[in-house]
Amino acid sequence: GAGSIMGAYNKVNGTYSCENRELLTDILRNEWGFEGFAISDFVWGVHDGVESLEAGLDIEMPMSMQRGGKLARAVKSGKVKEEVLDKACENVISTLLRFGVILRKQTFGKEVVVCEEHKNLAREALEKGAVLLKNSGVLPITDKSAKIAIVGRFADEKVIGDKGSSCVFPPYIVTPKEGLEKTYKNAVVCSSSDVEKCKAASKDAEKILVFVGNNFEDEGEFVTKGGDKYIKGGDRKSLRMHKEDVELINELSKLGKPLVVVFYAGSAVIIEEWKDKADAILYAGYPGLEGGNALSNIISGKVNPSGKLPFTVAKKEEDYPKFLYKGEGEEI
Repeated sequence: GAGSIMGAYNKVNGTYSCENRELLTDILRNEWGFEGFAISDFVWGVHDGVESLEAGLDIEMPMSMQRGGKLARAVKSGKVKEEVLDKACENVISTLLRFGVILRKQTFGKEVVVCEEHKNLAREALEKGAVLLKNSGVLPITDKSAKIAIVGRFADEKVIGDKGSSCVFPPYIVTPKEGLEKTYKNAVVCSSSDVEKCKAASKDAEKILVFVGNNFEDEGEFVTKGGDKYIKGGDRKSLRMHKEDVELINELSKLGKPLVVVFYAGSAVIIEEWKDKADAILYAGYPGLEGGNALSNIISGKVNPSGKLPFTVAKKEEDYPKFLYKGEGEEI
C-alpha cells in the first residue's frame, strides 16, 4: 500500500540502486506488485539519467542533475522510447490521484493534522516497530509502584530523527520521562550523560532505564560549504555507540541493579562491547511524537514490542564491506 519508495546511494551486485532494474522493476514491481512511484536518494543518487529511467526510477530528486535536458534529448533522438517516459509519468500521476493529493484543497483541511487517529497511529508504529534485542526477564515492569531510575542523555530529550529529508515539525513530542512518569509514580529522572549524576539518581532504584543512542547530529543529512565546494555529510564515521553512552552503561551495570538500555538510531549500531552489561536491550529507532507514551506502554507490558530488525548487526565494523561514495569531487 506504500505510495513511494526511495532508492539508495550504494550499489547492489555491482549496479547503483537507482539504476538497478532487478531492484526497481523485477523485484519491486513484478514480484512485490508495487504500484506507486520510485524516487532517487537526493542529489547524488542518480549517475545516468537514461539508465535510471529505463531501470524503473520515476523521479530524480531533488532536482534534475542527470535528467532534464539530457533525458529530453535522449527521447528526441530515439535513444529512449516515449512509452518508457510515459510509464514513469503514469506512475507518478496515478499515485497522486490515488492518494487525493491533486485534489488536496477540496479533500483535506488543517483539522486532519495530528488528529487523534494520527496520534494513535504514531504511537502504534513504535509499539509494533520497536525491537527487543535482549531480555533476561527484567521486562516488562508491571509493578506501577516500582522505584525506577530514568537516566541518560535522551531521558528527557525530544529526539525524533534527522534534520534533512525526514525532518518534520510536530506540535509536541512526548519524551521518555513524560511518558514513563505517567505510569511509574516513584520514578527518578536524570536526563544527563554525567555518570556520577546518573548513579546518584539510580542509588535507591530497583530498576534502571537508560536512554542513549544517536540523534540528528550523528546521522542527519546536511550540506556544508568548504571553500567554493559543497560537501554532503551525515554518514557516521563509526557504527558504535558514543563513548560517553558506553561508559554510562558500564558504570551503571556495576550498581548490580537490573539495567534496561533503550537506544535510538536510524540503522545498525554495534552493541557487542556493552550488550553483556544490560539485562534488556530495546531498539527504538526514532520514536516519533508519541514516543514517550509508546515506550511506557512497552516497558509496562501494556503492549508487546513486535518489531524485527530490517538489517543485520555485525560484531565489528570490519565485518562489513568497505565502500566509498564520490560526489562533487569529494569522497564521502
